[in-house]
Amino acid sequence: IAGAGGGAGSKTLTSPPAALADGTLSITAGFIDLENQFSLANFDQASFTTTGDIRLSSTITATVTTNTFFPGELYTPGNLTFTAADLYPASGESFILDASGPQATTITFQSNGTSSVPLSAGGSLLVDATNIIQAGTIRAPSGTIVLGVGDKTNSATQTEFASLPLTNAQSVTLASGSTTSVSLDGSSIPYGSTTDGLDWQYNAVATDTTPVDLSAPPAKVINLNGANVTL
Repeated sequence: IAGAGGGAGSKTLTSPPAALADGTLSITAGFIDLENQFSLANFDQASFTTTGDIRLSSTITATVTTNTFFPGELYTPGNLTFTAADLYPASGESFILDASGPQATTITFQSNGTSSVPLSAGGSLLVDATNIIQAGTIRAPSGTIVLGVGDKTNSATQTEFASLPLTNAQSVTLASGSTTSVSLDGSSIPYGSTTDGLDWQYNAVATDTTPVDLSAPPAKVINLNGANVTL
């Protein structure tokens, strides 16, 4: 499923009205790829179900010459449920799952299928809703996972979440048997390249002729923010 793409430097997501609605969206497939930026209007509940993986990605570059992408975004004023073997961001990319509306919202992750470490590294997954129930498997190998917003008025948080409408998380639950991981789990995952055997670069955008040298692997970070956090 590819959302608004635009061209380089074009961030085109338009947030839907944060209004009450009773529609239901259900998507079922062998593999689900959510790409770029899109929003769901008039849905109280949206469900994405697969026995394979759900991959989150973005292909919109901030400028023609940059090697960074705008974050991918899925915004809804309703509830979201993701059921998969694994849910993860693509290598070096950031994706935001945001459920914020006039009433309390819930984002739920559920397990379905055999989990394994994906060929992804250095990605970021940011999730915000009134209630977040993590009962599945979400991964960002050698990357960042943020579940919940503690202060929606914080400027750094607003920037991190691309100025989308936010809600302060009231509960974040990591259910028994769930997996929330930034580990490579012993896997060797390609990330970057070298042309001289000395300097190592990760060049996400093929048109970028001046990629930045890497001095260390991507940091591993998990942040849980909520009025109540249950592990």
